[in-house]
Amino acid sequence: MLIGEAARLGARQQTRTVLELILRRAALFLVLLVGLTVIEELLVGLVHGRSLAQTLARFAAEGAPEILANCLLLLLILVPLMAVLEANRALGEGSLRRFLMSPPKPLD
Repeated sequence: MLIGEAARLGARQQTRTVLELILRRAALFLVLLVGLTVIEELLVGLVHGRSLAQTLARFAAEGAPEILANCLLLLLILVPLMAVLEANRALGEGSLRRFLMSPPKPLD
């Protein structure tokens, strides 16, 4: 996540709406996280003495449904995260935190 934020992943693209920006950034971060997961699995395989082919075969043996389920789970986490980050950016850095940490106003 820090790598994507530092690279301003998806922030440089023009969008028509904030919703489009949130969805685009979530998709880009998903691609980044999937790529980093593959790299991590390759490195773990190498550390454990497996070849790249063995590691990729083991990774692919999980099957498409499980890989797609993991991607969907990541996306379901990333969309609200990007929404909160964009809301914080739109309101001004720290405004959302101050709002959430302030005492609630009584209901009338």
